[in-house]
Amino acid sequence: MKIVQVIDSLEFGGAERMAVNMANAFVTHHDRSVLVATRKIGGLHSDLRHDVLFHFIGKRFIFDIRAFIRLFLIVKREQPDILHAHSTSVFWCMLIKLFLPKTKIVWHHHLGLSDLVRAKPRPLIVWLSKWFHGALLVNKRLLDWAILELRCNRNRIAYIPNFTDIEPSSRSGLFYEQGIKILHLANFRDQKDHLNLLNSILTLKNRGRIFKCTL
Repeated sequence: MKIVQVIDSLEFGGAERMAVNMANAFVTHHDRSVLVATRKIGGLHSDLRHDVLFHFIGKRFIFDIRAFIRLFLIVKREQPDILHAHSTSVFWCMLIKLFLPKTKIVWHHHLGLSDLVRAKPRPLIVWLSKWFHGALLVNKRLLDWAILELRCNRNRIAYIPNFTDIEPSSRSGLFYEQGIKILHLANFRDQKDHLNLLNSILTLKNRGRIFKCTL
């Protein structure tokens, strides 16, 4: 299977980190792994494996025809089994499908439910979803929303939690010889509720359930 991922940038962020992790994983499990950043490269580019085929198309504004043609030519040349669109990249991927109708698009949605409800493109995404091959959601609240709202095949709507490829041996100070290890990877955004997490850790520490904590 050949998969082409499309994402806005590879700046430091949750969706961007997942795109890199998935691109690296696809190399070992699929025939070919291609990752396209549309607007900006970013610092996570250096974490890509050398055998991931990376493209940057230099999108400057929403109707950047030259950048769109670059993306179209990449998809046409690669002929992927799945065009994996992260978050709002799905809009350009759907335009690609107009010219390459056999393209199968999987939408990977990373934002919180409150972001989705406030977002102006929400009705458009719901309408476009009838042409999605499938959808991946990063939390169960989004999964419930997707099952109710999206118009693609419900059997192809799935919850996939974010994962990390950090090796314990490569990050001294994050892992301890004994006890339960908790590695918190969420970005600093309101929906991640960091204060609640810190208060929970403090409560456990006061109860003697946590003996060592590194922030």
